[in-house]
Amino acid sequence: MAGLVTLILAVAIAIPGLALWLRHRGSEPLSPRIEKFGFIRSLIETVAQAPAKLLNDKWLLARVSACNALIFLADAGTLFACLHALGQNASFGTAYIALIMALS
Repeated sequence: MAGLVTLILAVAIAIPGLALWLRHRGSEPLSPRIEKFGFIRSLIETVAQAPAKLLNDKWLLARVSACNALIFLADAGTLFACLHALGQNASFGTAYIALIMALS
Protein backbone atom coordinates (compact mmCIF):
# COMPACT_ATOMS: atom_id res chain seq x y z
CA MET A 1 0.00 0.00 0.00
CA ALA A 2 2.75 2.44 0.92
CA GLY A 3 4.43 1.83 -2.45
CA LEU A 4 1.20 2.54 -4.30
CA VAL A 5 0.66 5.75 -2.33
CA THR A 6 4.24 6.80 -3.10
CA LEU A 7 3.61 6.14 -6.79
CA ILE A 8 0.41 8.21 -6.72
CA LEU A 9 2.23 11.08 -5.01
CA ALA A 10 5.06 10.88 -7.55
CA VAL A 11 2.56 11.15 -10.40
CA ALA A 12 0.82 14.04 -8.64
CA ILE A 13 4.16 15.86 -8.49
CA ALA A 14 5.22 14.86 -12.00
CA ILE A 15 2.15 16.27 -13.76
CA PRO A 16 2.71 19.90 -12.69
CA GLY A 17 6.43 19.41 -13.32
CA LEU A 18 5.64 18.25 -16.85
CA ALA A 19 3.35 21.23 -17.35
CA LEU A 20 6.07 23.66 -16.27
CA TRP A 21 8.63 21.91 -18.46
CA LEU A 22 6.30 22.16 -21.45
CA ARG A 23 5.72 25.84 -20.74
CA HIS A 24 9.47 26.40 -20.51
CA ARG A 25 9.99 24.79 -23.92
CA GLY A 26 7.87 27.51 -25.48
CA SER A 27 6.84 27.00 -29.08
CA GLU A 28 9.36 24.26 -29.84
CA PRO A 29 7.50 21.30 -31.34
CA LEU A 30 7.32 18.10 -29.36
CA SER A 31 8.23 14.68 -30.65
CA PRO A 32 5.35 13.12 -32.63
CA ARG A 33 5.50 10.12 -30.28
CA ILE A 34 4.83 12.36 -27.28
CA GLU A 35 2.04 14.29 -29.02
CA LYS A 36 0.13 11.04 -29.58
CA PHE A 37 -0.92 11.05 -25.93
CA GLY A 38 -4.16 12.98 -25.58
CA PHE A 39 -3.55 14.00 -21.98
CA ILE A 40 -0.27 15.67 -22.96
CA ARG A 41 -2.01 17.65 -25.72
CA SER A 42 -4.70 18.80 -23.31
CA LEU A 43 -2.04 19.64 -20.72
CA ILE A 44 -0.21 21.76 -23.29
CA GLU A 45 -3.44 23.61 -24.13
CA THR A 46 -4.19 24.22 -20.46
CA VAL A 47 -0.70 25.50 -19.72
CA ALA A 48 -0.80 27.74 -22.78
CA GLN A 49 -3.88 29.47 -21.36
CA ALA A 50 -2.24 30.18 -17.98
CA PRO A 51 -0.66 33.60 -17.50
CA ALA A 52 3.12 33.37 -17.91
CA LYS A 53 3.62 35.69 -14.93
CA LEU A 54 2.02 33.16 -12.58
CA LEU A 55 3.88 30.17 -14.00
CA ASN A 56 7.24 31.92 -13.68
CA ASP A 57 6.70 32.89 -10.02
CA LYS A 58 8.58 30.09 -8.27
CA TRP A 59 7.74 31.45 -4.79
CA LEU A 60 4.02 31.35 -5.61
CA LEU A 61 4.31 27.78 -6.92
CA ALA A 62 6.18 26.71 -3.78
CA ARG A 63 3.53 28.29 -1.52
CA VAL A 64 0.68 26.65 -3.46
CA SER A 65 2.43 23.27 -3.28
CA ALA A 66 2.99 23.68 0.46
CA CYS A 67 -0.67 24.62 0.99
CA ASN A 68 -1.80 21.55 -0.97
CA ALA A 69 0.48 19.33 1.14
CA LEU A 70 -0.95 20.87 4.32
CA ILE A 71 -4.47 20.18 3.08
CA PHE A 72 -3.63 16.50 2.60
CA LEU A 73 -2.10 16.35 6.08
CA ALA A 74 -5.12 18.11 7.61
CA ASP A 75 -7.51 15.71 5.87
CA ALA A 76 -5.48 12.75 7.12
CA GLY A 77 -5.56 14.28 10.62
CA THR A 78 -9.33 14.58 10.41
CA LEU A 79 -9.64 10.94 9.36
CA PHE A 80 -7.25 9.96 12.17
CA ALA A 81 -9.37 11.85 14.73
CA CYS A 82 -12.59 10.31 13.41
CA LEU A 83 -11.15 6.80 13.60
CA HIS A 84 -10.04 7.38 17.20
CA ALA A 85 -13.45 8.86 18.07
CA LEU A 86 -15.01 5.63 16.80
CA GLY A 87 -12.68 3.58 19.00
CA GLN A 88 -10.35 2.38 16.25
CA ASN A 89 -6.67 2.33 17.13
CA ALA A 90 -5.07 3.44 13.84
CA SER A 91 -1.82 5.29 13.32
CA PHE A 92 -1.58 8.60 11.50
CA GLY A 93 0.32 6.87 8.67
CA THR A 94 -2.54 4.41 8.23
CA ALA A 95 -5.03 7.27 8.07
CA TYR A 96 -2.85 9.08 5.52
CA ILE A 97 -2.53 6.01 3.30
CA ALA A 98 -6.29 5.36 3.54
CA LEU A 99 -7.00 8.96 2.54
CA ILE A 100 -4.68 8.84 -0.48
CA MET A 101 -6.15 5.50 -1.58
CA ALA A 102 -9.66 6.91 -1.27
CA LEU A 103 -8.76 9.92 -3.39
CA SER A 104 -7.19 7.91 -6.19
